[in-house]
Order: sequence, then C-alpha cells, then structure tokens
Amino acid sequence: DADGAVKGLIVNATCHPVYEMCIPQASPDYPGELTSLLDQRYPGVLSLFLNGAAGNVNPNGVSTGAKQARLHAEKLRDVVCAAVDQSETEQTPYVQLGRTTFEFDTRLPHGDDIGVTLPTEVIGVRIGSAAIVFIPGEPFAETALAIRQASVFDFTAVVGFAEETVGYIPTDEAFDEGGYEASFG
Repeated sequence: DADGAVKGLIVNATCHPVYEMCIPQASPDYPGELTSLLDQRYPGVLSLFLNGAAGNVNPNGVSTGAKQARLHAEKLRDVVCAAVDQSETEQTPYVQLGRTTFEFDTRLPHGDDIGVTLPTEVIGVRIGSAAIVFIPGEPFAETALAIRQASVFDFTAVVGFAEETVGYIPTDEAFDEGGYEASFG
C-alpha cells in the first residue's frame, strides 16, 4: 500500500506441480504448500501462485510425495520473503490489460503442419514497470525466456496453463529431440 505494507503477493515460478501426481486424492502440491506458508508469514496478505512456462520443467522427483512438495515450497518461500524484504513501493503504478486473439497452428508429433488451427489468445497485464503474460497450453521454458528477453518492462512474468487447453507447446528444437511433450502428449 502507500505506506509500503504488503497487501498481496503474486508468485511466478516454473515447475510442474507433480510431487503428488499419483495419489488417489486431491493435493495442494508445492503451489498450495507455498501459498499456505506465505499466508502464515504474511497474515491478511493475499498470496497468488501463477505457474510459469513449465511444459518441459519437472521437479527432480515426480510422484515423490508430500514431503518433497513441502521442501520445494519452503525453498520458494525463502526466495519470496527475501524479495519482499528488498522490495520498494512503486508509487501510482499504471495498470493496463491487453488481449490478442490468434489462430494457433497444430502439428503432428514430428512438427508436420496438418493445416488445422485452434483459436486462442494471449493476455498481457501491465502493473507499473512490470508485466504478466498469460499463454495458453503448456509452453516450454525457452518460450518464456525469449519473451522476457524481448520485453520492454523491468520485470516480465510469463504464465503458462492459461486460457485454452491447447496441449504442449514445444520449441522447434524439441521436435528434433522427440519425447513425450513433442509427441501426442
């Protein structure tokens, strides 16, 4: 707020939440654990987790359970708390929303164009000198890095898994390498 007190946290981190993927009940996995830890650290502050472009990013231990999810969350909490401690209030930040709708090309497992498109959109939110880009499907991390590098903003968060479910969005190089994400996955 105007006095520098934290009122909300938006955390953008890149990793599939799959520590508890193969259990028979719902799980908070590391994003839910993280927001719970942040709620404890900052009572009354809204914590929001936005997963990054994690199409090709998994933790070291898929399906390793709640303990590993909690450890991941604790490490992220420490990073977030350090960032909050070093942050400064931006006075009267400008807020803007933009959307771009486009036809998304679809491909066969080895990158062959099949002439079918899916309508989808990319959404951008500007908050002062920062931007958040929401991408459909599961883009690869390299896509987020390219967006950040080309961005004119001081900070750009890239969010995957947003809008339409268009599946994995591999890089062209990933089709040459093969693997689950570049196939029918």
